[in-house]
Amino acid sequence: MYKYMNSGSNIPYIKITQNDSAFILMSLPVSFLKEKVSFHFRSPFKKGTTDFMNAEKYAEKMKTKYGLSIKNEESGLQRRTNIKRIEQISEYTSESTGIVFPTPIILSLNVFKDKEETFSKQELEEKYFKDSFGKIKYDFFEPMDFTIIDGQHRLAGLVDSFNNTGIDLDMPVTLILGASLSEATEIFIQINGNQRKVDRSMMYDLYGNIEKDEYETIKKIVKVSETLNERENSPFFEMIKRLGSGKGTISQAFLIDNMINTFKEGNLINSSSQDIYSYLFLYFSIVKNVFPEKWKNNGRNSSQIVKTNGIGALFLTMLELNKKIGSILEKKNQNEYFRFFEARAKFDWDSKEWNGTGNKIQKRIFESFINYK
Repeated sequence: MYKYMNSGSNIPYIKITQNDSAFILMSLPVSFLKEKVSFHFRSPFKKGTTDFMNAEKYAEKMKTKYGLSIKNEESGLQRRTNIKRIEQISEYTSESTGIVFPTPIILSLNVFKDKEETFSKQELEEKYFKDSFGKIKYDFFEPMDFTIIDGQHRLAGLVDSFNNTGIDLDMPVTLILGASLSEATEIFIQINGNQRKVDRSMMYDLYGNIEKDEYETIKKIVKVSETLNERENSPFFEMIKRLGSGKGTISQAFLIDNMINTFKEGNLINSSSQDIYSYLFLYFSIVKNVFPEKWKNNGRNSSQIVKTNGIGALFLTMLELNKKIGSILEKKNQNEYFRFFEARAKFDWDSKEWNGTGNKIQKRIFESFINYK
């Protein structure tokens, strides 16, 4: 049994309603959270690939080392935890004599359960959390599992401290009742979207979970970026680094930013996913064919053409050519695109002039490339 909790224990709660949606505040001990909370990591990798196997090994390590419930899923909410950070939190918790973490861990009840789950959001609220202030019996939680939305490093560190020292702290918890995957993802993005700590590739990747019309454009662009990375005949095959992981040379967030900005400015953003994919496929296939020795993933030794500076310059070039020649989707224009790049086949993508990063460098490369003779 967990700390002072037993089958007859009553756990005080406060219900707070915002914009017709309610969430619950309560206090729960780390020993309870260790047993009941699941970590659902977002896996960007295909089964059978080396990166996927590494992700599986990582999940197994987390299970063995900390005794946590870990799953790697394509629709998972969380990025991988930083083990060094977990150990720092654990050490801090073990040595602290005062308040450790006053901010709540945010949990969702059965986010990833199937449609046959016993309680809906409305049923949970009306049956168990009807009053603004009340108590809930511990028995209520026995058949339930929780998925962590925010606070994964804190909880993992607290669990590690508990495993090592037996220190079983009470933790403030915000409980989101019966949140769907879409709702849980939106909460995660609202909490983390404006903070630097969450990788932008992760944020973009998560938009695919949300079922709201205003996110459709981003979801469409994210899907195109995933397809570009996964199809073997794509010029971007296994070259895009998703969620900050993998062997790619191009950040997914950077690529998506450029896709959105370029297609908006070129009045192409409302095109279908297939047309956007085809546009990028045709354009960058020409680039790859003209610069075959440069367009390779050689890790840190890769050419600038397949890194941030080169890709940024190529998107600026794409926009310029779309204005001057027209859409590459029109067959009559494709030869002109090819001739444009072929005339610049000796362009030095790795000149020392391009040292540094940022929009200014990308614009300089673009201007030199456009004016190359």
